[in-house]
Amino acid sequence: MNNIFLNFKTLSLYFFLITNFILFNQKIYCQSKNNLLLSSILFYDANDIEINKENNSIILKNSAEILIGDTYLSSNKIIIKKDIGLISAEGNINLINKNQKATASRITFDLIHNQIKMHNAEIYSDTSTIETDYLTEKTGITKAEIAFEQAKKLRAKEIENELKNLRNEYTRVKNLDLLEPEKYESKKIELTKKYSRLLARLTRTQFQPNAILAALPDKERDKILNRRTAVKKFSQENSNTVNELMNFSNLKGYIRLSASEIIQKNNNILILNNSIVTSCQCSQFKEPALYSFSSQNSVIEKDKYLTLHDVTLDILSIPVFYSPWLKFPIKTQRESGFLTPSSYISNNAGTEVSIPYFITLGPHADSTITYEYFSHRGSQINGEFRFLIKENSQLKMDTKFTQDRQYSKNWEINNSNIEQKLSTTSDQALISMLNSFKGTNLKNRWYLSNSINIPVLDRWSIKSNTQFVSDNTYISDYSSNNSNVTPKATVYGDTSTASKRFLNQEANMEFYGDNFIFSVRGQGALDLFATSNKNTPNRLPLIELNFLPYRYFNTPFVFSNNTSWENIFRFNQQNFIPSSQNIFSPQVPDTSQTGIFSPNGPKNPNDPYVQGYRISNTANILLPFPVNDYLNAYISSSAVTTQYFFPDAYPFGKTQPYLAYSQHKAHLDIPMYASLKNITPLGIITQHFVPFINLNYIPEVFQSSNLPNTYQLWYASDNAYSIATVEVGATTYWTIEKDIYEESDEPISRLTDSTEPEVANLNFFNDSLKEYHLDVEIDSKHIFEFSSENDAAKVFDLWAKKELENFFSVVNANEFKQNYSWPSGNYFKRKIAWNMTPLSISISTGYNILADKTAAEINKNAGPNIAATPSQKYTDILSSATFNLVPIFPFKANFKTSYNQYYNRLNSLEMTFNADLPYGLSLSYTQNNDYVANPLEQNSNSFIKKTQQVASAFYSPKNWIKLGYQWSKNTDPTVDPTTNLSNGRGYASSQNITFYNLQNCLDISFARNKAFGIPENFATYVVSLNFKFFGYSYDTPPLKMNR
Repeated sequence: MNNIFLNFKTLSLYFFLITNFILFNQKIYCQSKNNLLLSSILFYDANDIEINKENNSIILKNSAEILIGDTYLSSNKIIIKKDIGLISAEGNINLINKNQKATASRITFDLIHNQIKMHNAEIYSDTSTIETDYLTEKTGITKAEIAFEQAKKLRAKEIENELKNLRNEYTRVKNLDLLEPEKYESKKIELTKKYSRLLARLTRTQFQPNAILAALPDKERDKILNRRTAVKKFSQENSNTVNELMNFSNLKGYIRLSASEIIQKNNNILILNNSIVTSCQCSQFKEPALYSFSSQNSVIEKDKYLTLHDVTLDILSIPVFYSPWLKFPIKTQRESGFLTPSSYISNNAGTEVSIPYFITLGPHADSTITYEYFSHRGSQINGEFRFLIKENSQLKMDTKFTQDRQYSKNWEINNSNIEQKLSTTSDQALISMLNSFKGTNLKNRWYLSNSINIPVLDRWSIKSNTQFVSDNTYISDYSSNNSNVTPKATVYGDTSTASKRFLNQEANMEFYGDNFIFSVRGQGALDLFATSNKNTPNRLPLIELNFLPYRYFNTPFVFSNNTSWENIFRFNQQNFIPSSQNIFSPQVPDTSQTGIFSPNGPKNPNDPYVQGYRISNTANILLPFPVNDYLNAYISSSAVTTQYFFPDAYPFGKTQPYLAYSQHKAHLDIPMYASLKNITPLGIITQHFVPFINLNYIPEVFQSSNLPNTYQLWYASDNAYSIATVEVGATTYWTIEKDIYEESDEPISRLTDSTEPEVANLNFFNDSLKEYHLDVEIDSKHIFEFSSENDAAKVFDLWAKKELENFFSVVNANEFKQNYSWPSGNYFKRKIAWNMTPLSISISTGYNILADKTAAEINKNAGPNIAATPSQKYTDILSSATFNLVPIFPFKANFKTSYNQYYNRLNSLEMTFNADLPYGLSLSYTQNNDYVANPLEQNSNSFIKKTQQVASAFYSPKNWIKLGYQWSKNTDPTVDPTTNLSNGRGYASSQNITFYNLQNCLDISFARNKAFGIPENFATYVVSLNFKFFGYSYDTPPLKMNR
């Protein structure tokens, strides 16, 4: 059975005829081509032409081209055997005829039986040639003729450029020959021979002399030549169309077909019998396709649909599913219908299968309804709605609903664990936290998200992003493999960052001016682990005005400003929870008198009622100095003012909390470098040294004693103290650059003069013919066989000599008017073999002039129960070093330290090691050591060390496979010593292996993830598949506005 392989592309119909497609076990295809009548060979061309009159054959080598009937063929090599009616071509084949364009590695034309055999062929039915179809039908000119004319034109231009280069080289050599004739005589002869051969090649290309045309009757030959003139005129007048026709660039596509018979009904419909369809591309190892569809008969509608009848789904060539009919789109237009199903396996959700159905709702709206089945939890219905109101706008809504049969069982187990822990404690704060972990025993679970971005008028925009869920573990329970969530978030004690805690709630309106942005927003966060979301603070409204950095009023100063006003409240209209009760807060306990939240209890001065306002303004002025390679400097000044106002808050009365300060900054660095040459065989060593100085000055911070310190109100920018630091430091690094010098093949070149004669001057050709007494004229039939005659070589040699000598004379006649250019490096080119920066060091420290004042303000705000912070005049010594031995050795290390000069101890130490080894192996290890005050001791000199370690290894020996392993561990001496860290609870780890682009149609990934605090037997296992079917992964297509 002869098999034909076809490939469809997004915008055009592509056929792949793949000889080594092992699924069908064929090497070539053979098909009758009734539309390709090989009546005669009209034109041929090549760099090298061999004519064998004994066996009546022609061999065309290097840039070979022929025009056969209505077919154009170009290749590296073409052999024409006229006696047996056979034409064969090998290497980089391009074929154009009436119905298609094709590329192949090998092709054979059987002129007698009207058959074609192709190897590794791709056939293009390109929609871009619709205009060509119309024009050629109107003029009667074939696509093949257009293609041949364009190829001839491009090749002639290439030859002319080669001739110009050769005659420039000849002129240079001839000048040198005047000084040393014995040395350069052979070079002159060699250049003349090359020039002669190129003239012969150009003559064949331009005038197409060949024996076939010479043998034709004069009337028939003249008719063909007139047609060639018409083709040339057509090409000149329709250059864009011609360029599209000659474009053989590939577009991505994944569908491949095999059929015992293909009938082309017209240019848009193909009928296939006994066909096999697959997205997979088999390799040389003869494995079957991962999946395919077998059909008795099928129909291909170009850029529309592929319809299969009596079809089976085959996995590794084994039928597993039958359908009497299947229809697939092979177009880019949006249309309602089923999208490709997907699946994954996870131990928290089980096996998941989703089947999406896409619905078009007009040109600017659509919806996707997806049915999901989870083997552990049951069915879920998802709905996505999108609406494009105008360009760059977005309105998107996602909803999910499920009746979870697993959740109730998990809730009962979790609730039992929490109740058991509650019975062992009387700590009201811990009791409050444990109760927040309980959640609600639900059967109906849901998720809702909205995203809106609508431009209004020219400069306004309305935006909104909100998320809601039925319970605090919905996201983790239905996660396929998300490192930010964990399915064990409901189990008591798991408060790691892997738990998804906050969901965004925000709506705002923005106005975009030329140099400013004005916005009004409402901002909140849905806390999934809060006892009640009424306790969560909200900012409604929050009004901001940002003036973007800009040189206003044509001054050298760059000015920017941010002003904000916000109304802060909670829906329960009660006071905020103090930091001491907020278990999730990273702050140390405050001086709260309430202990546990009580609406009617005594009030902490730092625990204000909810209703209040905050206004803040930050102004920045920057003065940059002119920057060059040796000086970078700027001076900046900032002024910050923050005011809180709580009109009904006890015990404030008329004394409202406030914060105000001004900040001034300056920076200066001076880069310097020095190079050491010829000191070491390694290459040029350059040392760079960049000293710098920074100034940071806050003269006074005006802050009331009742400024709120709860986490719900606090901004990082509010944590300011009086300070005046002068920081000095330097960065130095060494670079090594190894040079190599290669002898340049660029001679001293002469810049072209516009008055120079053109190449291939026919006057010299005619003179050469006369000297040899040959009666050959361009408009006679003798020109068509001249290039194959023995006398031709003599004529072209003489032509070359005459033209080169004439050019030399013209150049010498204007010698002093000529421009010459010399290549750099004295005929040698300098190249960089490799470069590296083996060592880089940075160190800085500073002095705080207002250290006593800084410490006093910190201690005043901290409260009486917090250990006092001493006055530290000298800031920490910050240092870093990088060792980089790449490319000599695949090793890199980084070290960062912070040293406290008051306590004479390290604050932190970070070490990172990386190695990119051969064969795709990458290793990495990071360890961070932080030395912090012991929260269990009142002694300010008591410190503990916390560590974080991360180790990873990735191995990718081939581009289709990647193995990964990551391990991390944290240590904290303050952790309860009775905490169970057995069975892997003390570390986190993940392992995965991914196979990419298997047979060009499938990605498959296996992963195992275990979070910190979870035993090994509760790790999450995930298997995910990504099918590439018909060139798509089948994500929802983007909406676009019609122009």
